[in-house]
Amino acid sequence: SSAEAARLFEQCYELARMRLDVNLLSAGDRSPAVIVDVDETVLDNSAYQVTNAVRGRAYTPENWNEWALMGSAKALPGAIDLLRYAVSRGCEVFYITNRSTSEKNATIKNLFELGFPMADAEHVMTMENGESDKTERRARVAKKHYVALLCGDQLTDFDQRFKDRSTDLGLPTVKAMHDTLSRYFVL
Repeated sequence: SSAEAARLFEQCYELARMRLDVNLLSAGDRSPAVIVDVDETVLDNSAYQVTNAVRGRAYTPENWNEWALMGSAKALPGAIDLLRYAVSRGCEVFYITNRSTSEKNATIKNLFELGFPMADAEHVMTMENGESDKTERRARVAKKHYVALLCGDQLTDFDQRFKDRSTDLGLPTVKAMHDTLSRYFVL
């Protein structure tokens, strides 16, 4: 809730806007898209964490589901502006989240009521069959679109190879993919 945290989010989304502008120059004839994660990327779930702390409890799938179905998460600073900007530049916006399918409608409603663009059943892609790997969902978007930018709060929101942290906490993978990460992913 600090001013510094708000500014950090705004700064990340300002960087994302600059990257998007550069990347759109390479779209060619393909329809461009932006892919974002939902939780802690565009939606702020700190109220859920505070509630857990006050009640002396930890995360459980049950209390998370209760929170998600409430649809009361707030937008993170800069997120709506970036995605509205992306739409103004001709991009479709896809929200790829590991929220469950039972939480999809509440997530769409939460995003829509906050003013996020393209918050609908086609553009909000939830976890399927308990599979948290987002590779296949990203591939479905990439099949029809030039993915100009991805935003997330963890590296696996960009590529599942980052899940393996067995060697130097995954730093060799970050170094090996530095150029691609620098161009297409904002964390």
